[in-house]
Amino acid sequence: MDFLWDSHGPRTAREVHQHLAMAGPIAYTTVATSLQRLAAKGVLAQDTSGRAHAFEPRLTRDDLVDRLIGEALGVMADRPGTFSRFVGRLSEDERARLRSALDHLDPNER
Repeated sequence: MDFLWDSHGPRTAREVHQHLAMAGPIAYTTVATSLQRLAAKGVLAQDTSGRAHAFEPRLTRDDLVDRLIGEALGVMADRPGTFSRFVGRLSEDERARLRSALDHLDPNER
Protein backbone atom coordinates (compact mmCIF):
# COMPACT_ATOMS: atom_id res chain seq x y z
CA MET A 1 0.00 0.00 0.00
CA ASP A 2 2.84 2.40 0.75
CA PHE A 3 4.02 2.18 -2.85
CA LEU A 4 0.53 3.01 -4.12
CA TRP A 5 0.03 5.82 -1.61
CA ASP A 6 3.41 7.32 -2.56
CA SER A 7 2.76 7.01 -6.30
CA HIS A 8 1.30 9.83 -8.28
CA GLY A 9 -1.45 8.11 -10.16
CA PRO A 10 -2.50 4.52 -10.83
CA ARG A 11 0.01 1.67 -11.00
CA THR A 12 -0.29 -1.64 -12.80
CA ALA A 13 0.04 -4.97 -11.06
CA ARG A 14 3.37 -5.43 -12.84
CA GLU A 15 4.70 -2.13 -11.44
CA VAL A 16 3.61 -3.08 -7.93
CA HIS A 17 5.17 -6.52 -8.37
CA GLN A 18 8.47 -5.04 -9.57
CA HIS A 19 8.56 -2.74 -6.56
CA LEU A 20 7.81 -5.51 -4.07
CA ALA A 21 10.26 -7.91 -5.73
CA MET A 22 13.11 -5.53 -4.83
CA ALA A 23 12.65 -6.63 -1.20
CA GLY A 24 12.65 -10.33 -2.04
CA PRO A 25 11.03 -12.95 -4.23
CA ILE A 26 7.27 -12.73 -4.59
CA ALA A 27 5.06 -14.28 -7.23
CA TYR A 28 3.38 -11.94 -9.70
CA THR A 29 0.12 -13.87 -9.30
CA THR A 30 0.21 -13.25 -5.53
CA VAL A 31 0.52 -9.51 -6.08
CA ALA A 32 -2.18 -9.42 -8.77
CA THR A 33 -4.60 -11.45 -6.64
CA SER A 34 -3.94 -9.27 -3.58
CA LEU A 35 -4.58 -6.10 -5.59
CA GLN A 36 -7.83 -7.50 -6.98
CA ARG A 37 -9.00 -8.50 -3.50
CA LEU A 38 -8.19 -5.04 -2.12
CA ALA A 39 -10.18 -3.54 -5.00
CA ALA A 40 -13.12 -5.85 -4.24
CA LYS A 41 -13.03 -4.65 -0.62
CA GLY A 42 -13.09 -1.02 -1.73
CA VAL A 43 -9.56 -0.24 -0.57
CA LEU A 44 -8.26 0.24 -4.12
CA ALA A 45 -9.83 1.63 -7.27
CA GLN A 46 -9.26 -0.62 -10.29
CA ASP A 47 -9.16 0.74 -13.83
CA THR A 48 -9.92 -2.09 -16.25
CA SER A 49 -10.11 0.04 -19.39
CA GLY A 50 -6.61 -0.84 -20.59
CA ARG A 51 -4.95 -4.16 -21.27
CA ALA A 52 -3.10 -3.94 -17.94
CA HIS A 53 -5.35 -3.22 -15.00
CA ALA A 54 -4.25 -0.22 -12.95
CA PHE A 55 -4.82 0.32 -9.25
CA GLU A 56 -4.79 3.31 -6.94
CA PRO A 57 -5.88 3.84 -3.34
CA ARG A 58 -9.45 4.83 -2.62
CA LEU A 59 -8.58 5.46 1.03
CA THR A 60 -5.87 7.50 2.69
CA ARG A 61 -3.58 5.79 5.19
CA ASP A 62 -5.57 7.31 8.06
CA ASP A 63 -8.91 6.29 6.55
CA LEU A 64 -7.70 2.71 6.11
CA VAL A 65 -6.44 2.52 9.71
CA ASP A 66 -9.76 3.96 10.92
CA ARG A 67 -11.65 1.34 8.90
CA LEU A 68 -9.48 -1.52 10.22
CA ILE A 69 -9.87 -0.37 13.82
CA GLY A 70 -13.62 -0.16 13.31
CA GLU A 71 -13.66 -3.73 11.97
CA ALA A 72 -11.54 -4.92 14.91
CA LEU A 73 -13.87 -3.24 17.40
CA GLY A 74 -16.78 -5.00 15.76
CA VAL A 75 -15.38 -8.45 16.55
CA MET A 76 -13.95 -7.85 20.03
CA ALA A 77 -15.56 -10.13 22.60
CA ASP A 78 -13.85 -8.48 25.59
CA ARG A 79 -13.64 -4.77 24.80
CA PRO A 80 -12.48 -3.63 28.26
CA GLY A 81 -9.74 -6.27 28.35
CA THR A 82 -8.63 -5.50 24.82
CA PHE A 83 -8.55 -1.77 25.51
CA SER A 84 -6.51 -2.38 28.68
CA ARG A 85 -3.96 -4.48 26.82
CA PHE A 86 -3.73 -1.88 24.07
CA VAL A 87 -3.29 1.05 26.45
CA GLY A 88 -0.77 -0.99 28.44
CA ARG A 89 1.48 -1.07 25.37
CA LEU A 90 1.45 2.72 24.92
CA SER A 91 4.28 4.97 26.06
CA GLU A 92 3.52 7.69 28.61
CA ASP A 93 3.57 10.27 25.81
CA GLU A 94 1.10 8.22 23.75
CA ARG A 95 -1.16 7.82 26.79
CA ALA A 96 -1.10 11.58 27.36
CA ARG A 97 -2.06 12.17 23.73
CA LEU A 98 -4.86 9.61 24.04
CA ARG A 99 -6.16 11.33 27.20
CA SER A 100 -6.08 14.67 25.41
CA ALA A 101 -7.92 13.26 22.39
CA LEU A 102 -10.59 11.76 24.66
CA ASP A 103 -10.96 15.06 26.53
CA HIS A 104 -11.53 16.91 23.27
CA LEU A 105 -14.14 14.57 21.80
CA ASP A 106 -17.36 16.21 20.74
CA PRO A 107 -20.11 14.58 22.85
CA ASN A 108 -22.45 14.86 19.87
CA GLU A 109 -20.26 12.61 17.72
CA ARG A 110 -20.80 8.89 17.86
